[in-house]
Amino acid sequence: MVERKRRIKDSSHKVWKRSDGFCENCNKQLYENKEIKEVTVEKWAEHKCWKCGEEGTVITIKDQLWLQDTRVGTILSEKFPFFYKTKRKLKAEPYYANHCLKCKALQGDWFILEWIIDESLEEKRKAEIQTIELPFVWKTVTLPTDIQVYNQNEKSLVSSLKNIKLLCKECYDEISKS
Repeated sequence: MVERKRRIKDSSHKVWKRSDGFCENCNKQLYENKEIKEVTVEKWAEHKCWKCGEEGTVITIKDQLWLQDTRVGTILSEKFPFFYKTKRKLKAEPYYANHCLKCKALQGDWFILEWIIDESLEEKRKAEIQTIELPFVWKTVTLPTDIQVYNQNEKSLVSSLKNIKLLCKECYDEISKS
């Protein structure tokens, strides 16, 4: 039996846990609690399989947060038989993805996105938008994009944790002006 090494406590490697999701200046909550009750899906027809050339359908999901909850993937795979769980060598865990119904080849997300952009720019076709109601309410926490990291020691390019503050946009703008 391999003996586990004891973790050495080193005070120079501190973890930044001061803010707990709140602005360190005004104490405003920096995250949102979200309840998701539906998933919006774009259904694209006439996508050619890279392997066999067969035309098929692919879907894209508007809110990618569902990836954290496999119940949504299960519901989508029931509605769209070409969208199911797959395992790849490069990914640690199985994930839901588009496949060709004829040859079962995985249709890569990057290539689908590239095809959709080309089709949209040339205005050849548009997606059919479907809203799928979930039989449950999925509660999640999201961070807004306007969180700012403020370095109190502006002269130094290297910052230690004691010189850094996590701020809301309003406080960052106010502090950085002065």
